[in-house]
Amino acid sequence: MAPYRRLAPLLWVACHSPPPLPPQPPSPASITQATPGGDSPRPEQAALDRLARQPWGLRSDRRGRVLIPLADAANWRRVRFRLIPALTGFRYGDQHHGLAALFVREAPALAPGQDASSACLAEFERWGEQQAKLFEVELGQASDRIISWRGHPIRVRQREGSVLWWFRRRHYAGVYASFLAWSGRCATLTYAFPTDEAEKEALQARERFAAEAMGRFFASSTPP
Repeated sequence: MAPYRRLAPLLWVACHSPPPLPPQPPSPASITQATPGGDSPRPEQAALDRLARQPWGLRSDRRGRVLIPLADAANWRRVRFRLIPALTGFRYGDQHHGLAALFVREAPALAPGQDASSACLAEFERWGEQQAKLFEVELGQASDRIISWRGHPIRVRQREGSVLWWFRRRHYAGVYASFLAWSGRCATLTYAFPTDEAEKEALQARERFAAEAMGRFFASSTPP
């Protein structure tokens, strides 16, 4: 019976442990582009929670050809990703609590019965697999949903992945969708949220962007 007596206090603690605390929001004055998590004791959790709750806005590329939907839009910073040929990119905080990028590729020929979004998505993933090898990216299984954009069906794909980042592997919850944004040109909009420190909040942010962001994407009539 002695082993069970030793286990009993541990079982009691496990069954009566308080639930995880909700994100402690930062003070408004402490929120900046560099630190959207502000003075919260868990800044990544707080930053990702903002992405799941703050109103939507739109940010353009440098030439005003596209508008990228972003929650808490004012606190994203436009950036250029080294070695990644994106048309435009944004990061949420200096610690990369969120990443957004738009890629443009030539539209492939449609297979019989294939819609334009799926064809564009397949072309992006074919190209992306080659890029992923450069950064030792590992990808998990994909799940899809269909939304409407400009009256056309768009395939939105959710996927987990990890990348080698300065000698350590970081894990992300990602979502992306492809659009036949111009005649003969595909645009693929991608978002990623780190899950290592605040997985619940990262998944909530990803779910919101998957459900709400893609239909807000805007492309001008002039292709890049």
